[in-house]
Amino acid sequence: MRNSVYMKFLYIKDNNSGFKEYNFSKTLTIFTLLVFAGAFVFIGFGISKMLSGNKVDSLSEEYSKSISDANINIENIEEQIQKLVKRDNLLRSLIGLPEIPDDVRTMGTGGESNPLLNYLDDSLRDGLNKDLDYFINKVSYLGKISRLQKISYSDISDYIDQNLNKILRIPAIHPIPISEGEKTSGFGMRRDPYTNRNKMHEGQDFNGTWAKTPILATANGTVKKSKRYGTYGNYIEIDHGNGFSTVYAHLHRRYVKKGDKIVRGQKIGTLGNTGKSTGPHLHYEVKKYGKPVNPEDYFFDNSL
Repeated sequence: MRNSVYMKFLYIKDNNSGFKEYNFSKTLTIFTLLVFAGAFVFIGFGISKMLSGNKVDSLSEEYSKSISDANINIENIEEQIQKLVKRDNLLRSLIGLPEIPDDVRTMGTGGESNPLLNYLDDSLRDGLNKDLDYFINKVSYLGKISRLQKISYSDISDYIDQNLNKILRIPAIHPIPISEGEKTSGFGMRRDPYTNRNKMHEGQDFNGTWAKTPILATANGTVKKSKRYGTYGNYIEIDHGNGFSTVYAHLHRRYVKKGDKIVRGQKIGTLGNTGKSTGPHLHYEVKKYGKPVNPEDYFFDNSL
């Protein structure tokens, strides 16, 4: 029969009055210690996991907020760039340059995933990869658009320098100061205020202060007519060359006469209520080779 192996423990009392002796099986003792050690490790791991989870949750919230803020900033930048693109196309249209196609503006955007993501945990990498891909593509897109826009503006500037006289003859400003009135009726079909029937309105109407709001020539040119002209009342027509002419009707006063040379922004009259009119306003028309066209298509400043 194999001899059992025991481990001896001595318990000494605090007052040194004696001691007690305890004998335990070595196998039982080691098993008990392992159980306690395992329990300690398990509890420690659980606490660590809990603390780690809280930290991850906190970092996740901070990350989400940073992503949200970055998204807002990128959207704001993109909105401003789109306004520049729209203005660029308008400028090109006004001076006779072809617009840059959208597929050219967006060509070549995109990129590969960031290699630093390879060092992250899979669960984190998937989410970050999508976000970083989005930001990388967006920044690449916005950078390309910005560079292309800079080149385009340089082309426009060069063209304007070489064709300034032609450009100044395009009716590209509003016929009244923006601060002194607003558009009340646009170009196209509308209900006639006198007959209450649908009728083509061949220009735009602007309100303002009777006898005070100045009427401005919208481009360089020569006065073709300046007179009382039927239902138009006090009427001015300016020939700008290159097929363009403009009409200003219902004026209170006319400050130019037939044959006068006019420059863009020059005061040619004041807003009135003459002719067939329901109240003080300016009726303004743009014609291209004698055919009425929408003035809105030529305004460089579309604030009204």
